[in-house]
Amino acid sequence: MFENFMQAAVEVAQEARTPFGATLVNADGQVLTAANDVGKSANALRHAEMNVLHLAFQSPEFKMKGLSLYSTGEPCPMCAGAAAWAGVEKVYWGLSIAEISQYFKQLTVTSSTIFESAWRPMKSQGGILREPCLKLFEDFTHD
Repeated sequence: MFENFMQAAVEVAQEARTPFGATLVNADGQVLTAANDVGKSANALRHAEMNVLHLAFQSPEFKMKGLSLYSTGEPCPMCAGAAAWAGVEKVYWGLSIAEISQYFKQLTVTSSTIFESAWRPMKSQGGILREPCLKLFEDFTHD
């Protein structure tokens, strides 16, 4: 089932013409999606994960409980920290920080480093729908 949520992240990234997309799902099954718009907004904080968390906090009907975050790329330290502070319990991603580094400059601190230092347990798993996520990055760098 979690492949469906990652597929939604892939689709929102494709629509926005970026390799970075994110989906946030809560315990009630409510779903939000957002893409990275750093280039369009000229705001370095507008990563897909930050954007979807921001949407969640702005949506009074979205319950911030039992949160799972799906991202086409492993969350950077900023996004991993924001996920921890927002109460995200599970994080799934397509490409790792190391893989993304082949396409973009990255801080090489893995999200697991952030999650392991959190004050509460956070689970994470990479490689979800890796091939479609990889295609996003490959297509973006060839445009």
